[in-house]
Amino acid sequence: MNFKKTTLKNFKEILFILRRFLILPLQIIEVKGNYNISLFIRNTILRSKNLSIRFYFDKRIGLYYFREFGITHYFANRIRGYGLYSNGIKNRVNSLVSSYDLAKIDFKEKDLVIDCGANYADLWIYLKSFIQEKNYITFEPGKEEFQAICRNASKARNYNIGLGKKDEVKKFYVNHLDADSSFIEPSEYSKIEEIKTTTLDKFISENNIKSIKLLKLEAEGFEPEILLGTKKSLHKIKYIAIDGGYERGINKDETFSEQTNILIQNGFKMIAVNFNWGRALFENKKFLS
Repeated sequence: MNFKKTTLKNFKEILFILRRFLILPLQIIEVKGNYNISLFIRNTILRSKNLSIRFYFDKRIGLYYFREFGITHYFANRIRGYGLYSNGIKNRVNSLVSSYDLAKIDFKEKDLVIDCGANYADLWIYLKSFIQEKNYITFEPGKEEFQAICRNASKARNYNIGLGKKDEVKKFYVNHLDADSSFIEPSEYSKIEEIKTTTLDKFISENNIKSIKLLKLEAEGFEPEILLGTKKSLHKIKYIAIDGGYERGINKDETFSEQTNILIQNGFKMIAVNFNWGRALFENKKFLS
């Protein structure tokens, strides 16, 4: 009998058992505990995995943030932020870009991008290598998310309003944890806010915008209404990336087919699709550059 091998095997078994008993209490503390304790636990886990990313909390503004590779990026919900960024910013950016297949787009410095449902402006981490910050336009109706955007892309044109098919004030059903706040009533939400909406047609006209390289459309089931409010301006948009998964309303209907029909009828062609995410990238074959 090899005593060293037996001892090592027993130690590993004990360590495995301890992890099983410890992981649930630690997860509960991360979710519900004091932010200092939660951050200590999360950063300790990251150190144990030899990951360089670290999480922090700014009490002055009430936002969390992480630092990695010289990047500081803010977010509002602690648990969602852990889920998005704990594997590192490169992992998060690669996941976002690949889900829409945005690498197919050849971005130039003066290209204009509209990010509808920008959340924490994660897309900007990718786009900042290609376009000028002043040409990045975000629409985000969530107040806390908008606060984070203004720090993550401070020189961009950021708007704390929603987009739709007409100018109005609508009920906005807020769910920070799952990032599925929507103007369509979902099965679960934490509160309701009154939010102003406008149309992209009006915004594009009032700002005398001639050409848009990319419109990224992620509105938790409200995407068809936004496209209907963009019909007069679709010829000015080269690419549209849609999120059309099962997210619309209490019944969690998909919007992929409706968005696809609108775009195809207006001269767009699907050039990439991700069925796992319910996302696709369309190119405008009638684009007037």
